[in-house]
Amino acid sequence: MFDKIIQFSLENKLLVLLGVLALAIVGVFSATKIPLDAVPDITNNQVQIVSTSPTLAPQEMEQLITYPIEAAMTNLPGVEEVRSISRYGLSVVTVVFEEDMDGMLARQYVQEQLNIAKGELPEGLTEPELMPITTGLGEIYQYVLTVDSAHIGQYDVTNLRTIQDWIVKRQLNGTKGVIEVSSFGGNLKQYEVAVDPAALKTYQLTMQDVIEALKANNQNSGGSYIEKGPYSYYIRTAGRLQTMDEIRQVPVARKKVFLLPLGMLLS
Repeated sequence: MFDKIIQFSLENKLLVLLGVLALAIVGVFSATKIPLDAVPDITNNQVQIVSTSPTLAPQEMEQLITYPIEAAMTNLPGVEEVRSISRYGLSVVTVVFEEDMDGMLARQYVQEQLNIAKGELPEGLTEPELMPITTGLGEIYQYVLTVDSAHIGQYDVTNLRTIQDWIVKRQLNGTKGVIEVSSFGGNLKQYEVAVDPAALKTYQLTMQDVIEALKANNQNSGGSYIEKGPYSYYIRTAGRLQTMDEIRQVPVARKKVFLLPLGMLLS
């Protein structure tokens, strides 16, 4: 066998040379296509479902949310393992698929089954979501927003976090190959309403009354339009709360002869 191969090679030197050259070219081309990574992603083929509900204890998260979702995922095609974690206000269900299962097909299976499982979850407590198509080992870059010397004092950590979430992050999300941009650090800009319990009792109101009032008075709405000649004027009302004074003036209840603003209930 080997003698015949050697004899054929000696008699067809040009053909062997061309074959070796072709193999070398294919090898170099293949080497350029190998994905190189300092920290290779060794995570198995999995899809994670995250549910949050700040009002539920761990055992309630397990009974009311985790178990129904986990039970709905066990019979999906290609599933190797289903595991879960239940914490205070947090449920994470991990569905592990076979390695040859296409990632997008696996997510489609999970999403279809999740839509069915939502009917068994308590209404209004949570809205399960699929985690992005990435893992902790898929991180490729970290950056920091800082203030240059010419603008020191104009931007604090809250302003920088707002710029990150509303400007930088949204522009990076359109970058090819970027699945998710995760923000951490800084302070989230938010307005907190501290209600005086004694004032609530005095005016015979509940916290739910305050919450509903804030929801109802913090939204824009649109109507139809008015045609005037060649122009159309669209009708809309701007009702989004933007300042603390506007929050204080939110009407919570109407008590016979006067309107009760939220500012009278704040502590």
